[in-house]
Amino acid sequence: MSINFILKIENIINQWLLKEEPVPDIPLSNFEALTNEMKLADVILVEGRSRIG
Repeated sequence: MSINFILKIENIINQWLLKEEPVPDIPLSNFEALTNEMKLADVILVEGRSRIG
């Protein structure tokens, strides 16, 4: 296989993985409720909008 072909396929896959999803109109969580439930030393995990984390 040609190296150019492999690089082209790699580029297509990378673009697909890194594409960010649009921001939803409705928030996915209730910030006020979240702040009431959090305790000292809680760990918050934040997920991005791309397919890889």
